[in-house]
Amino acid sequence: PTKKWRAQISAGGKTTSLGDHDTEEEAARAFDRAAINKAGPAAATNYPITDYAKEMESLQKVSVSELVATLRAKARRHGTQTSQYRGVSLLKQTGKWHGQINVGGKQLHLGFFATEELAARAYDRAAIHKASTEGGVIVTNLDISEYARDIEKLQRMTRKELLAMIADEKKQAQNRADSVQNDDSDGSNGGSGSGSGTDAPSASRRSNKTFGRQSNRSSASQLTHVGSLPSVRDGSNSPT
Repeated sequence: PTKKWRAQISAGGKTTSLGDHDTEEEAARAFDRAAINKAGPAAATNYPITDYAKEMESLQKVSVSELVATLRAKARRHGTQTSQYRGVSLLKQTGKWHGQINVGGKQLHLGFFATEELAARAYDRAAIHKASTEGGVIVTNLDISEYARDIEKLQRMTRKELLAMIADEKKQAQNRADSVQNDDSDGSNGGSGSGSGTDAPSASRRSNKTFGRQSNRSSASQLTHVGSLPSVRDGSNSPT
């Protein structure tokens, strides 16, 4: 048994695989996104169509081949990836997060970051910049509205300016982290004896990726075809 869930969709008499996923939900959402690509807001999805409101426009603009390739790649990466984000990987030797993006067929190094989210944001900015030169749909880790104020500037930048911007944001984040650490240190040495009574701020937060989201491993013990509502709702292990 592979303990994987297979997503597939049929169109024009042809069945296309969307990849073998770790959980039933991931497979179901892969189908949903492919269905939206095919039928738009009228698509029959496993999960409420409103779940995809922010992605609706980009899912309809991307080509079928590009979407299928993205969904399959995500399914392949998930079992071994060290990050939930596109273009981000953990360097276990240092505990740093590496950000990189493919530009013109070559990997562009974006830097090493203290948190996973900082590396993801670096990738997102590079993706917006890349789209201005190579075209195509912008696919970001965090919601693209996070970058609304910077999109035009990012699209006009040279690569050198982009990398400088990313480096500056990394430096500012480090300064903020150092400031918080110093404040905590001062508070603990203040002699009050009572402590602040609050938890330290989290260094980073997790966010849904553009395609699918992480969840616990499914209890399924065989490849299951996920392509319609019943297979998701009733937990059936029979092909749809």
